[in-house]
Amino acid sequence: MNPDKFLKELLSAVNVVTTISDAEKAGYDCGKNGANTTNCDFRLFARPELTKAWERGNARAMKEKKP
Repeated sequence: MNPDKFLKELLSAVNVVTTISDAEKAGYDCGKNGANTTNCDFRLFARPELTKAWERGNARAMKEKKP
């Protein structure tokens, strides 16, 4: 594959997802239901603010799971 084409496709894939809300919901889902290819997709971690939102959602779900 042409490196320029690959880079263009990769950058467009990163920009497809994600809002802060989407990332937080995915983190919550991961905490409640376990990791899968949707709630741990690499695009959810493409920017620091998305990673932080995912972590917030995951932490909230983990708190709810504690007895």
